[in-house]
Amino acid sequence: MRSSWRGEVHLPGMGRNSNRNSGRSNSHENCPPEARGRRSSFVGIDGMRSSLRGRRGSSSSSEGVESMAMGDWATLVRKNHHNISIDDFSLGRTIGKGRYARVRLITMKGHEKRPLCLKVLKKKEVHDLNQVEHIINERDVLNSIRHPLIIQMLQTFQDKAKLYMALELVNGGELFEVLRREGKFKLEQARFYMSEVTSCISYIHEMLIVYRDIKPENILIHASGHIRLSDFGFAKYLKGEKTYTTCGTAEYMAPEIIRNLGHGLSVDWWAAGVLLFEMLAGKPPFSALEENELWRIIVNGRVVYPPGIDQHARDLVARLLMLDPVRRIHPGVTYQKMRIQDHTFFKNLSWKDVDAGKARVPWKPNIVQKLMRRAASKDQPDVTNFQSFEESDEVVTQEMLSVDQVPFEDWETAQDFSHEARNLAMEIRAQEDAIKEEAQRLEQERKDKDLEQIRLEDEADEARDAADRQPSSVQAPPLARADVGAEQQCCGVQ
Repeated sequence: MRSSWRGEVHLPGMGRNSNRNSGRSNSHENCPPEARGRRSSFVGIDGMRSSLRGRRGSSSSSEGVESMAMGDWATLVRKNHHNISIDDFSLGRTIGKGRYARVRLITMKGHEKRPLCLKVLKKKEVHDLNQVEHIINERDVLNSIRHPLIIQMLQTFQDKAKLYMALELVNGGELFEVLRREGKFKLEQARFYMSEVTSCISYIHEMLIVYRDIKPENILIHASGHIRLSDFGFAKYLKGEKTYTTCGTAEYMAPEIIRNLGHGLSVDWWAAGVLLFEMLAGKPPFSALEENELWRIIVNGRVVYPPGIDQHARDLVARLLMLDPVRRIHPGVTYQKMRIQDHTFFKNLSWKDVDAGKARVPWKPNIVQKLMRRAASKDQPDVTNFQSFEESDEVVTQEMLSVDQVPFEDWETAQDFSHEARNLAMEIRAQEDAIKEEAQRLEQERKDKDLEQIRLEDEADEARDAADRQPSSVQAPPLARADVGAEQQCCGVQ
C-alpha cells in the first residue's frame, strides 16, 4: 500500500536546504505516521480514508439519483434565499473519517435525489493541530478551479464548533482499483487516462498551482468513464517561486523533492511519467522495501522497461522522468523543443475534446442494476462502493465551543485567485520570453561576430593566395661591368 505524507527525507549524502520555507506552519513539515493515509486512502486534509471515492468500479449515480453539479447547486442556493447551514441537509452515512474530520453523504432537504459529500472538520482540533493555513489553502485552491475533469467544491459554511465543505460526489471508484483489477491497461486505455490527467495538470499549472500527489488513488472515475482529479490537500499556489515542503507519495516523488533543494510545477510531470509507466507495466518504475533505498533509486533515475511497452509510450515516459526538471517535457516549448501535447504518443488526439471532457471513453464503470433500482426506490444514492465507518452522533461540548473563532471568520469567503494567478503566469511567461529573446539576441550577436571574423579571415587568406599566384614583375638589376668580368673569371671564361 502507498501512503501520501508530508515530512522530511533523511538521505545521507544528499544536499539539504536549512532555510526551508514551505508556506505552511512547521507542523505540516513533519506529519506523524498515524496521520498518513494508506495507498488507497484519501489524504485531502488529514489522512481521511475513502471520503470521495468508491472501492470498485461502479456507477457514480443510481437510476434517478444523480450527483449535484455546480450549476444545480447555485440554483438551489438562490432558491433558499438564506445562508446555507447544516440544518438545510439530511445527513447520510459516514463514508470517510480522519483525525479531526469526517466525510458524510448528504442531500439537500427537498432534493434527495441529488447527493453530495460533506466534509466536516472540528474547529478545535484544526486549530490545536495548526492546520488552519492548510485547510484554507486547500479551500482556496478548490474554489479557484473550474475544469470538467477536476472535482468541484460547491460550498463552505460553518457553525460555532465545525467547518463544512460540500463537494461533488463521485463514487464510480478509483483508477487504482480499476488498475489493480485489470493488472495493467491496454495502450488505448492508458492513453485516454494519461491525456485527461495531462489536461488537468496543464490547467492547474496555468494558475501556478502545483498538485504534488498525482497517483491512481487520487483519480476517480465518473459514471461517464471520464476522470475526476481529487484530493488537493498537497496543492499549493506557488506565485512563481519554489517550495520546500517534502510531501506526496513515495513512489511518485520527484528527485528534487527528495533532495530538499526546492521544487516547482515540474514535479507533477515527473509523477505523470510514473503514472503512465504504472498503467502500462502494472507497477511503478521505482520501488523498494525501505524508503531510504527507494529515495536512492529515484534520485539515480534509472528506469527498466518491461518488454512489450509501446515505443512512443516509452519515449514519453523517458522525457517525463528526466532528473533535470528543466528538461522534462510539458505543455510549453521545452528544452526538448516539443510540447507534451505534440508527442507521438498522443497522435490523432483532439485536445479540444479532451479539455472539454468530451473525448471518447474506452471503458465505463459497471452498473449493478439491482442495487441501482433499490437505491433509486429509496431516493438514496448508491454507496455500496464505500468503506464502512462507525457512526457518531457527536455532542457539541463546551470545550469544542471554546475555540478561537477569529481564524475561521472568513471560512465562507473562499478566495478565488484564478484571475490573479493567470495574470501572474502571463507576467512570468512574458519575463521568461524576454529572457529567452535576450539570450537569443546575444547568441545571434555572438554568431554574427564569429561569422564576421571568419569572413575577414577568409578574405585575408584569399588575398594571400592571390598574391602567391601572381608572376613576379620585378626585374633583377643588371650586373656592373667589373662584376661581369669577375663572374666570367669565376666560371673559367678568359
